[in-house]
Amino acid sequence: KSRFAYDVLKRQRITEPFVKGRDGVLKPEIWENALVAVAKELNARSGNEIAAVAGDFTDAETLFAVRQLLHGYDSEMLMTEDSFPMAGSGVDIRSSYLFNTSIAGIEDADLVLLIGTNPRFKAPLINARIRKTWRTSAVGDLKI
Repeated sequence: KSRFAYDVLKRQRITEPFVKGRDGVLKPEIWENALVAVAKELNARSGNEIAAVAGDFTDAETLFAVRQLLHGYDSEMLMTEDSFPMAGSGVDIRSSYLFNTSIAGIEDADLVLLIGTNPRFKAPLINARIRKTWRTSAVGDLKI
């Protein structure tokens, strides 16, 4: 699966923005007007009134962008289904979330340690590299 290939959203994806009118009813709007409406609402609020909620399918880039947006409004209220690692340096330091090798570099790794994750579902590209190495290595070279 790729970034936007969620089966559960296949037929329910929102393809155009909606803006609530004065009568309280959501109406389709062009993107420019919708983004202007969002900007006006954000600028009219203080940081403790702004929050974001991210679901399980949210990718790291989107989470980082939303977190940066919230920081711009002095808000720390980003709620996720899986909490951010707050021990150590947290997510504000780039090395905390940076993948320190290339994906292709996995094939040259001496050891791959996976804790509490299933790369088949959470990281299909990484899973493909791990499987490729496992399938093509000599017996006993790679332990699973």
